[in-house]
Amino acid sequence: MLVPFGLDFGLRPTMALLFDTAFIENYRKAECGGLAYFNLADSKGNEEPYEFGFMMKNEKYAELFFDSLLGWQEKSGGDSNAIDMEFLEQKNGDYLLSFGPDLRLTIERMVPSHLKDYVIPMAIQAFQSKAGMRVSHSFRLFKDKYVKGRKVAVRYYIVDDNHRVRKKSERYFVKTEFKFSKEGELTGDSLYNPLINSELKKGKPPKKMMSGEDVITERMKKLGEFFPLAHMRFYEEDWVSEITKTINTRYSRDQVFQAICNILLFERLKRNDASKVKTDSAGYDLSLLEHLIETHESFDSYFPETSFFTKQSIEKQIRLDEKYFKTHSNK
Repeated sequence: MLVPFGLDFGLRPTMALLFDTAFIENYRKAECGGLAYFNLADSKGNEEPYEFGFMMKNEKYAELFFDSLLGWQEKSGGDSNAIDMEFLEQKNGDYLLSFGPDLRLTIERMVPSHLKDYVIPMAIQAFQSKAGMRVSHSFRLFKDKYVKGRKVAVRYYIVDDNHRVRKKSERYFVKTEFKFSKEGELTGDSLYNPLINSELKKGKPPKKMMSGEDVITERMKKLGEFFPLAHMRFYEEDWVSEITKTINTRYSRDQVFQAICNILLFERLKRNDASKVKTDSAGYDLSLLEHLIETHESFDSYFPETSFFTKQSIEKQIRLDEKYFKTHSNK
């Protein structure tokens, strides 16, 4: 249902993203007993990593596990970085492998291109790990001979109870980048991986807050973009100055302009798209944003008589906008 709403163009709506988590359950059911490393000698006899994989017992779930990994890569245009893989050497002599969908590439493929500059993606990244492995000669050789950019095939191997390889998967993906870290020496993205950084669970990262000036700048930028003709009238026609003089002085000029634009938006929706956008439920701000991106203001756009805008209607709209701001600026 279309009902009066508040909206502040100085804030970017949050867009919740649901990550693929099926790979976690399928990995566990596939019963991974370890990792396998294979090297190949070059023309000079130097061994180089060429294949790496998961040693698993249950082929059905190993296939389903790989469905997810291959799907991330395919949906990211074949980019092997879509599958994030990081090895962590621990102080006790063990190491682990953390893996999951890459956050940046996942957001890129899940947020529609026309919304990228208007929303704040919100996602909880999913990770799984194979832990409890001693640093072995095979792992050390793989790490020492690793060169960023070199192609390494990643697949799974079906093993028996004695960890002997009985079969290797026909499907595989090629990865050109692995990350290697050491406990206590983490940098970059590793700091935000709870499986790599055990300290992460003890506190939350500081929330990035927009300054008042940033909000006003963003607000006026978006209003000018979505309401170019209203923007021109607001700054050039006398009736706006006259009505602004009557508005409570605690409200800023940009708040008044925003209120007029939101009143305009509501009236236009009421006449043309009353059933298209529902403003009585959560997430209406995203729906309004998509509508504005798809519908450009023109000389044919509805604009009521100037007497329609009164002190009471504008101040009422400002209060709705302020309520929206207070609710969403704290998220």
